[in-house]
Amino acid sequence: MSDLKKNVFVSKRASFQAGSILTQPMLQEMYDFPQRLADFSYRLAEYGEENCILAGMDLELKDGKIYFQPGICLLGGKLYFSAEPLCITLSDSAELKGKFYYVILQQKTGAEWLGVQEDALEAIDVSESNLPAAEDKCIKLLRVSRNYGALVLPQLKMQKENPFEEFTSSLPCGLLDIPYGCNGKTTYHPYIFKAVNAFLEQKKHKCMQDYALLLHLQNNPVVSMESVVFFINDAGIECDLAASREDIFVKFSQALLMVRQIAAVVHDKVNEAEQSEKTSEPDMEFFVSS
Repeated sequence: MSDLKKNVFVSKRASFQAGSILTQPMLQEMYDFPQRLADFSYRLAEYGEENCILAGMDLELKDGKIYFQPGICLLGGKLYFSAEPLCITLSDSAELKGKFYYVILQQKTGAEWLGVQEDALEAIDVSESNLPAAEDKCIKLLRVSRNYGALVLPQLKMQKENPFEEFTSSLPCGLLDIPYGCNGKTTYHPYIFKAVNAFLEQKKHKCMQDYALLLHLQNNPVVSMESVVFFINDAGIECDLAASREDIFVKFSQALLMVRQIAAVVHDKVNEAEQSEKTSEPDMEFFVSS
């Protein structure tokens, strides 16, 4: 259940109507939410009908609860701002049938007060069968498995054959569906790319593709989906943007591992060549005349 005592995300705007008087709340709202003064004015046009997170919303697990830190969301062409974390707890509702349920953000139209229209995003739990259609305005946050008694975020496991296994398994919380804005489209949440960055930092043998991706991630929170697919194709794996987000990530992790194996083979060949050169050099004896 979403532990939401009040609406964390709000969208406020001054409502100007013929004959209305400019009120103090209207002036305050224009001061507090300066959408048109930031770079959002041209960025929003890039996203078209996309519904996504534009900034912030970092993930944190604490005391069995998942917190989405403050951020900015775009839904139905409107910006919604949060000034406090959104807390998600495990639902015990008997109405959520099936193996999984989703936590989503949905629009909630509010009332107008003294010339200020306030809308909000409401966090709700819905079963997989009742998930809103694609054309409905909502943002998926978590895909939660009912087979676990607590919420757990997936972790990178370097000791496993596939270090990214938890990100695609049926662990309590699936994060691959979270739409995060990047270059006018959506990609994966920064939490996932932090795991990719950590993986690349710990790789013993890196190739040029690894260094390029690592350099980007150390200066940016996310990578565009187009770049992810390019990385996959460059590793010799067929993939395109029409595939599901989960299929793309599975191939992305395979590409990361495949590149690692190729780089390791090249590294070993170089070492063998160096050792061969050293053993083939003739022994040199130096005599010092008295």
